[in-house]
Amino acid sequence: MPSTTTQYGPAQREVPQSGDAADQITQAIERVLARSMSSWNSGDLAGFLDSYEVSPQTSYLNSDRIVLGYLEIAELYAERFATVNAAQRGMLSMSLTRVVPLGAAHALAIGRYRLSRDEQDGGSGEGVFSLVLRETSQGWRISADHTSA
Repeated sequence: MPSTTTQYGPAQREVPQSGDAADQITQAIERVLARSMSSWNSGDLAGFLDSYEVSPQTSYLNSDRIVLGYLEIAELYAERFATVNAAQRGMLSMSLTRVVPLGAAHALAIGRYRLSRDEQDGGSGEGVFSLVLRETSQGWRISADHTSA
């Protein structure tokens, strides 16, 4: 299966490609992640949250929390944005490893992220993510986000 390299940050990963439909889904998800990253890095909370599906079914999981519902996820990130400055929030980069279509309107995206910060601002952090995205009337949106450090 041919592949292309997609780079959002310093690391590069292979993204399998298999046909026009898969290519289009992968490209759409790349755009969602690029907008999400750009919004995070510019401190644009609304733009960052726009990558999530506005639904009570949307979920976010990390190593110590399960957050259910778009409004609850928005509240979580609003607290983070309100309590830290730009240097403490860090610069986000993501690399997409794999996109797997799960039918016509869903896809699984797997990748890595890095938050670059100076030591006095909490130090850099990195980890992996898996996202389930759904094609909505507003375009592809994250419906389940599992991010681990």
